Amino acid sequence: MMNLKKMNKLSLSRIGGIFHSRNAVALDWDHQSLAAVEVADRNNGAEIIHFTIRAFPADGMNAAWLKAIWQQEHFSEHRVICCLPPALVEYKSLVMPDLPLAQLEEAVKIEMDSGSSGHSTSLVKIIDWQKQYQMLLVNIALVKLELLAKEFQVLKQAGLEIEWTGFRYQGLQNFINFNRNFWDDTTTSTIYLDIDKDATELGIVKNEVMVYRREIGWGCSALLNNLRGNNSQAIISSEITDLIEEVRLSLAAYKADTKDEIPLKIEAFGKIEAASTIRDS
Repeated sequence: MMNLKKMNKLSLSRIGGIFHSRNAVALDWDHQSLAAVEVADRNNGAEIIHFTIRAFPADGMNAAWLKAIWQQEHFSEHRVICCLPPALVEYKSLVMPDLPLAQLEEAVKIEMDSGSSGHSTSLVKIIDWQKQYQMLLVNIALVKLELLAKEFQVLKQAGLEIEWTGFRYQGLQNFINFNRNFWDDTTTSTIYLDIDKDATELGIVKNEVMVYRREIGWGCSALLNNLRGNNSQAIISSEITDLIEEVRLSLAAYKADTKDEIPLKIEAFGKIEAASTIRDS
């Protein structure tokens, strides 16, 4: 049975604590590849023992392929912790009453069950929240349980024991954590776009805090193909227009939810070629 009660954010410094001074193998995968890292807990911190990144075979991740990796890379531990892949998690922001945590968790579940279809089979987890006037702006994750069960079944067939499951830090959160000291103005609210091949993450940062996060179903694959194929500016502009429309809808939802004005500053990063083209537009 999946140990969903242990689902939380992943921090490398926590791995030793999870395994109580034993080695740990952390797994992180997306639709293309798997990263596996074996870490040993040392008195002065964690030490990486084995590390590999493998592209999936034609039939995707399977038990025989995983067993072969364990043998080839000489992993010594079969107990693993997992970062949930992006395809299994949907991130949202909600405006909720200022309630104690237990009541807030229940209110969020009721809100998601009644709000839209497709969430009844998802596990709802609160990631964090911020005070927003007399309300709370709550960032949540919706975990797609049916897909998660299929992925975990493959791991178990490979002889792996899942000890802990966590959310990877999103790209925008990483950007904030590692670049906050280089910002010219930390008080101005800013929109950030993290552009990837299959999706774009939109976040709004206010006073160095991520106050709003939403994943947009627009990836830059088609845009990059058009740029590299020297296609017409009209085709390229059409791709960017689609992204702009998605961003406008997300910002309208932000304003409706928070009653805040939409920030005037926007930054795009991620796939450099695509981000540069979007900035120039």
